[in-house]
Amino acid sequence: MIQTIKDLVSAKADTTVALAKEIWGCAELSYEETKSAAALIAALKQEGFTIEEGIADIPTAFTATFTAGSGKPVVGFLAEYDALSGLSQKAGCPVQEAVREGGAGHGCGHNLLGAGCYAAAVALKDYLIKEKKDGTVIFFGCPAEEGAGSKQFIARAGYFDNVDFAYTWHPETVNEVGSRGSVAIMGANFTFDGIAAHAGGEPHLGRSALDAVELMNVGCNYLREHMIDAARIHYAYSDPGGTAPNVVQSHAVIKYEVRAPKVSQVQELFTRVVDVAKGAALMTGTKMKYEITMAFSDYVPNRTLGAVVD
Repeated sequence: MIQTIKDLVSAKADTTVALAKEIWGCAELSYEETKSAAALIAALKQEGFTIEEGIADIPTAFTATFTAGSGKPVVGFLAEYDALSGLSQKAGCPVQEAVREGGAGHGCGHNLLGAGCYAAAVALKDYLIKEKKDGTVIFFGCPAEEGAGSKQFIARAGYFDNVDFAYTWHPETVNEVGSRGSVAIMGANFTFDGIAAHAGGEPHLGRSALDAVELMNVGCNYLREHMIDAARIHYAYSDPGGTAPNVVQSHAVIKYEVRAPKVSQVQELFTRVVDVAKGAALMTGTKMKYEITMAFSDYVPNRTLGAVVD
């Protein structure tokens, strides 16, 4: 059995490797994976899968389905193919060397996610045919693994309703069946708007958005003492408002992410972060608005299926 599966996977090795290289070269950000999705769709069509594109009203999301016999059980593979911002990198180069400075690239093996699921889905399809077994194989093309995510929208649209179980995978430094859960997370962009002024001649007329961002960071640093140990708060400057120190920055944007074991804990902590941002705006005479950019529930692993896979 094991050798049969290895042989079926190996039979598609050339196509799998070619897909991984092609997706590496595309390096498309979340929800922009047009070429990457098209490459996977073309390869799956060639294997006899039936394609449905644009599922859940997401242009780069799709399903590829193969049915044998009664069609039961239904097995899903959750495939991803988005790149990450700022990680442009020449293939096969062991040092940092961008193809395009500031461009997107496939960090942590993102170009392999869809290609690996292709190998698994096609091997399972060939196994069902070879062994005259019943079953349905569904390859789910899931955009935006890094960022807002797409699986929640695909689930809401009902595409997982009749799936008996689904597999996903991610490159790692060890070969293991992941049995750990993951925490809930929520991210947002906080935008501050003030009043520009000459910092030397008329600083009293300015209202600094950059000061507001700095004070928000100070407030969040003090907040860290008063949250549960398992929670996390991260931030990164998105737009500091310019590079001229002699101008009071009238606009600045900072990204924040909040993590905690449970959704309710994330929501509570995020509300406190928003309050800190409101306070920073009040202290600086600026205006603040925020936009939620991503939110994920805590992941609960299927330990029973994990043990079977292991």
